[in-house]
Amino acid sequence: MKPITDYVKHALTVLLLVSTGSVDGKGLEDERRLPDEMLQLQRPESAYGEQSRFAEQFNTTDGSHIVLTQYLLKRLRMPESYVHVRTNYERKGERLHVQTVYRAKNAKGMYCTQRITAVASLDGALFGVSFA
Repeated sequence: MKPITDYVKHALTVLLLVSTGSVDGKGLEDERRLPDEMLQLQRPESAYGEQSRFAEQFNTTDGSHIVLTQYLLKRLRMPESYVHVRTNYERKGERLHVQTVYRAKNAKGMYCTQRITAVASLDGALFGVSFA
């Protein structure tokens, strides 16, 4: 069993750390930032917000473009046979160029691998779709 002095030392150490404001010994005055430094800290967050704007358009499990997949399923003869293979995208300014490779059954009932290309806005609206 530890002597009571060890517990008192531990309690005083914790009390000292709490009163200084941080674990590394810096006070609260060291944590203040200049307005220019605050702007630099906000820039990555705004870039991340823009990144997430078009990242939400893609399915998290298979990576497919959600709106393009819905568009495609409406036009397939047998939508229940749709299998997503892969989706690639390239950002060009305020637009995304999305290419999806998929498999589906054709009129004869055989699986075929096809490719569809679309241009979408960063908000998810489709501008143009072409089957290749």
